[in-house]
Amino acid sequence: MKRSGTASGVAAKRVRADQTPRRQAVMKVVEASSLKDEELSLLKSVAPVALGSNKEDRHPIQHQVVDWVSKTLEGTLESRRNALREARAAAEEAEKRLVDLNKQKEAAEKESEDLARVHFTAAAEAKQAQEKKAESIADHKEPLGVYKKQEGVCSQARKVLKEATDLCDDFCALVAGAESKAKQILTRVIRQLRDSDGSGALAATLESVFASPLEQYTEFQSSAIREASHLLQRKADAAASELKTACEALEVCDRALSGLRECEKTSAAADEAEAKASAAVDQAAATVKALTSDIKAAQKAVEKAKSVSELCEKIVAEAEAAGTTFEALKEQTQKGLVSDETLASAPPQAEPVQV
Repeated sequence: MKRSGTASGVAAKRVRADQTPRRQAVMKVVEASSLKDEELSLLKSVAPVALGSNKEDRHPIQHQVVDWVSKTLEGTLESRRNALREARAAAEEAEKRLVDLNKQKEAAEKESEDLARVHFTAAAEAKQAQEKKAESIADHKEPLGVYKKQEGVCSQARKVLKEATDLCDDFCALVAGAESKAKQILTRVIRQLRDSDGSGALAATLESVFASPLEQYTEFQSSAIREASHLLQRKADAAASELKTACEALEVCDRALSGLRECEKTSAAADEAEAKASAAVDQAAATVKALTSDIKAAQKAVEKAKSVSELCEKIVAEAEAAGTTFEALKEQTQKGLVSDETLASAPPQAEPVQV
């Protein structure tokens, strides 16, 4: 017998037609579930009919479909609740980081102010030390000139000593038979001997000496070599003595500049302290700048986390509402649909969202 012609059949059709928006709300959440595509496609094709039927008229398979929808909704709701918990935890963590960064910046700004005061004091002390140094230089103008002149004397004496010592060493190597740069060495030795011996006799003798092989030297030639060696060594010793005398004179000049030296030392230390304080100020400023940038990024992160959390709250509410609607559709009969008030007074069907 066809039911469409009975009063109950008309009522059933009316109920199903009236509840189409509710079924759509339920199916919207079902479609957002984690079901596989083929499972979801099947459920979408059979669930609306099952939910649109009165409870007493459903085929056993339709009861299974309703149970399937129920489990799908419960899984989706639980998944969304978990996502909400994670989103709230992420938002809380983002807010904690923002608070921490603000504290760090506050501390860094205070440190920057302290360092700026230190730098101000160091700069003032450096300026004062430089002024005293300039005054001391003016007061020691004459002894400073003598000192600089004596520095030149010492520098020249060092040069002379090095040349004399090098020449002694090279001549010893030449006498021992070294052939490397022998001609250049002999030329330098002869020049030195002529400068020391006006007659140039020893220099002339050496020229003939080194023209002969080492094993053919006569006693006279060997004596000439010894004399030349002694003369070169005396020149080196004299140069060393002159350098010693020049350095001692330089020390005397330096003691006359003790006041200036103290001012120079104080000024150098003050300049170094000012430079370190300036570098510390720059570093502190860089730290504050970096923290300011981090705070801006953290603020955006907090806004994003809150937005995600709010979205999760909405979709959880959507899933909970769909669950309530589903229970009404599940229990609908020919006498009518279970009211939302009745469902609200009944025990909860799912775990509430933890906040």
